[in-house]
Amino acid sequence: MATNSMSIQMRKGKPITRDGRKISSKMLQDTQEVEKLITNKDATRFMQPLRGTPAYWEKTLKDLNAMVRQLGKPTFFLTFSAAEMRWPEVIEAVKAQQRQQVDFSQLDWNAKCDILRSNPVTVMQLFEKRVDELMTILILSPAQHIGEVEDYFYRVEFQARGSPHIHLLVWIKDAPEFEGLQDDFVVIKFIDQYITCQMPDPNADSELHKIVSEVQVHSRNHSKSCKKGNVMCRFGFPKLPMDKTILTYP
Repeated sequence: MATNSMSIQMRKGKPITRDGRKISSKMLQDTQEVEKLITNKDATRFMQPLRGTPAYWEKTLKDLNAMVRQLGKPTFFLTFSAAEMRWPEVIEAVKAQQRQQVDFSQLDWNAKCDILRSNPVTVMQLFEKRVDELMTILILSPAQHIGEVEDYFYRVEFQARGSPHIHLLVWIKDAPEFEGLQDDFVVIKFIDQYITCQMPDPNADSELHKIVSEVQVHSRNHSKSCKKGNVMCRFGFPKLPMDKTILTYP
């Protein structure tokens, strides 16, 4: 049944192989020909519109490579992870769909996990809305918080625990180029304008200080591979921040 469906879609989609041959019903009845179509990815090209399929990501990668050729290297590489365990509105929305109310402050970790697992679709939809707001309010804002955005690309991925996050590439207009093409001072000045590792002042903004302390600081707990046979972390962590930004070259 699956083979028959694939055959129909192949003929309805792009009935031409990469080497210019027309895909016929006789060809699809030949086992060797079908294997060749699968090997050359002619059999899966009709899946390009379906997100998550190999054909979709193959096309997406080509589009991204075209962006790099046209726009140059992206200026920023950003990662944003979901913090759904800290979002009361997500937990409450899931329970509301189940016609129940819940006090977020009284839930422990396991209870939150059970609620989120009960409706992953709603959780993902709310994450998508947050990403849209993030792009509108922060990245693409007329205020140009990180400069004037020429273009961007992001991909949604899922961690082992099922939580979504995005990897975002951003091209900024007139951003200085690295690798010795411009004076290091110009590049450092640009970096310092938008990036910092300074902790917010708890007296000036206690809420921001709390958020940064909880979600923007690497864990003090090392993984099993960090101290292989050594007392100290083999990666040299923890590390103190430097007094000023420097550029290192290979």
